[in-house]
Amino acid sequence: MTPTTFAQFVQYLQDELAVSKTAIAEALQDLGKDSHLLPIALWQYGWLTLTQLDQTYDWLATTYSQPAVTAPEWFEALIPSAHSVELIKTENVSYEFG
Repeated sequence: MTPTTFAQFVQYLQDELAVSKTAIAEALQDLGKDSHLLPIALWQYGWLTLTQLDQTYDWLATTYSQPAVTAPEWFEALIPSAHSVELIKTENVSYEFG
C-alpha cells in the first residue's frame, strides 16, 4: 500500500468506523513492518467488531482494485448473512442459528 493509500485507509478507519488515533498508533507500533495486518490487529485488540472488520475488507476491495483484498474464507464463515439460517441436526434434536 502506498503512503497515500495508507493515509486514506487510516482516515476511513477514523471517520467511518470511529477507531481512535491512539488505537491505530498502538496497533501499528505492535505490528512493526507488518502494517498490512492492521485490520486484523484492530479486531484482535477489540477496537473493531467482526462486522467492522468485514466492512474494512469490503472498503479495501472496492476502493483499490490492485490487488483485490477480500476477507479470508474462514472469516466469511464467522459472519452469517442476515437472511441465512443454519439448521444443525444432532440425533433427534435440531438447533437453529441465525
